[in-house]
Amino acid sequence: MAERKHNSSGYRLFKTTYRDRRRQKREAAKWYVEFRDHAETIRRLPGFTDRVATDETARKIVRLAALRAADEAPDRQLSQWLERTPKRIRECLCQWGLIDPHKLTGTKALSGHIDDYRDTLNAAGRTDKHADLTANRVRRVVAGCGFTFHTDISASKVQRYLGDLRDGGDGISQSSFNHYMRAFKMFCQWMVRDRRALEHPVDHLRQLTVTQPKRVRRALTVDEARTLLDSTQNGPEHHGMTGQQRALLYRMAIETGLRASELASLTHASFDLSSDSPTVSVAARVSKRRRQDAIPLRADTASVMRAVLASKAPAAPVFHLGRNARTAEMLRADLKAASIPYRDDAGRVADFHSLRHTTGSFLAVTGASPKVAQSIMRHSDINLTMGVYTHSYREDEAAAVDKLPDLSHDSQRQRATGTADSHADDRDDSRLALCLAQKGGSDETGRDVNRRSSNQNTGGGTRTHTGFNSQRILNPPRLPIPPHRRVLLLRDHR
Repeated sequence: MAERKHNSSGYRLFKTTYRDRRRQKREAAKWYVEFRDHAETIRRLPGFTDRVATDETARKIVRLAALRAADEAPDRQLSQWLERTPKRIRECLCQWGLIDPHKLTGTKALSGHIDDYRDTLNAAGRTDKHADLTANRVRRVVAGCGFTFHTDISASKVQRYLGDLRDGGDGISQSSFNHYMRAFKMFCQWMVRDRRALEHPVDHLRQLTVTQPKRVRRALTVDEARTLLDSTQNGPEHHGMTGQQRALLYRMAIETGLRASELASLTHASFDLSSDSPTVSVAARVSKRRRQDAIPLRADTASVMRAVLASKAPAAPVFHLGRNARTAEMLRADLKAASIPYRDDAGRVADFHSLRHTTGSFLAVTGASPKVAQSIMRHSDINLTMGVYTHSYREDEAAAVDKLPDLSHDSQRQRATGTADSHADDRDDSRLALCLAQKGGSDETGRDVNRRSSNQNTGGGTRTHTGFNSQRILNPPRLPIPPHRRVLLLRDHR
């Protein structure tokens, strides 16, 4: 080795020499770096033909070794340098343990980190659908902004890209804007927590305040559910399913409350139809709460499923729903064929998840206790069961109001029941009797009746009037007075 260049910064630069075919001594074109790594092992790395570029590389490597010895991640500036470093140098640094190729942002593209992030979500108990959806949102932002490495991420570019998505011709909603923003921020936060990055480049970005009306789902009525099943049963094939298959799918969704992804995962092994209480089970890997659950089945539905499963292979899916099945679009077509409105007068819609709302509402109609409804719906919070998935029907509301106590006045109740006239006649009879008792008169036989004295039973008995021959007079309301005498006596009394 010849022409050594010593440096007090913990490294030295030198050039090697060699002999050519003529046995003449020659100097190598490249400069070499000699340094001690984090384990105090002497390493030699070929640099560049330019001494200044090799010296700059040596400084970065020594700094990297110091951070590795302190078990610290490279900062943004060092990561950017690693991204521009030739692959042969990065491979040597990885081989010596100075950088982690699986974590360091400067040596791994964002696409690889996104794949790792998706695996982390699955390991944390998230469903495959949630993990895929979150990862795809992150990928869309990365591709739309043109990011390759973590150090390329710019908060302004992310904000501008999502703003363009929202303001475009087929712009995303405010809620979708927030979903993309939340997914990308969570990804960047995971990068920092996993020590793949030193900083969170979009932490200061804020989500939008949602002012657009949120989609509100409605529950089908009993008549609408029956009409839907009858119409679909005889309907044509579409979305890869026959009318009978779709009708059975809707029936299972309404009677069990299973989600579309859970229904798509059902196989022959998911059903237990041999016991007295038939059930259908949802595997933990597809359940939203990551727990295996068994939902009871109606006896008639279990009988139908026995016939269907008889022709199915053990591992074959019961319902042919692909990974990207458009169940909402399929149901909307069947609702239209059954003349059932997709959107009601209040603006509420009936998509496929509305069938789960129908389950909760039907459970309330049957009188099931809130705890039982929560168990069947598989909710961790009963407020979700009662406040979101349980809807009241108009006819049930009217029936409940009719059972309220009658708070109207006596006269209003009498007019409403048709007894007001009879009570008016009783009052007239009472007044006529008082007139006879005070002025005297004759009964229906023409005999004079003169009131000489009256005795009242102070014990609450019947009041009587004493006339000639100790004749007993009935209570005033029951005194028989001819109609023509009523008019004359009332006129004289007034």
